[in-house]
Amino acid sequence: MNDQPRQPAGSPTGGQFAETSGAESSLPLDALHSRGEVRPGLLEMDLLPTDMTLAELEMVTDPTSPLRIRTLAASAPYAGVADRCADDPHPLVRAIAAMNLQLSDEAYDALKDDPDTCRAVEVIANSGLLGREPQQPLIGV
Repeated sequence: MNDQPRQPAGSPTGGQFAETSGAESSLPLDALHSRGEVRPGLLEMDLLPTDMTLAELEMVTDPTSPLRIRTLAASAPYAGVADRCADDPHPLVRAIAAMNLQLSDEAYDALKDDPDTCRAVEVIANSGLLGREPQQPLIGV
């Protein structure tokens, strides 16, 4: 039998999980966001971050931002972003915003009467990109 005293549960005694002291960073983890700055490379990302600042949201919904980024923004689950994208000059961005559950009723009502947006929604729905079989158009019926 081993007479070695046991350590109380939860107290580190050594090994890989023992407490160690290390130098603290001089830059807080959220320093970029607390200053409202835009992170480098945002417009080249394939997915938008989930912790975007207001400045970043404004940047990705700006009509001068690349179309690829604006389409990502149109589907983002942030309050007000879909409404902002509903005013985009490109019908594809407006169509994606129209399918966003965060879109306000007022913005949806405006988009459902826009023929270019409706055509873009139809193209998206029939493309198979939504995970379902494309529907055959009813031509000549």
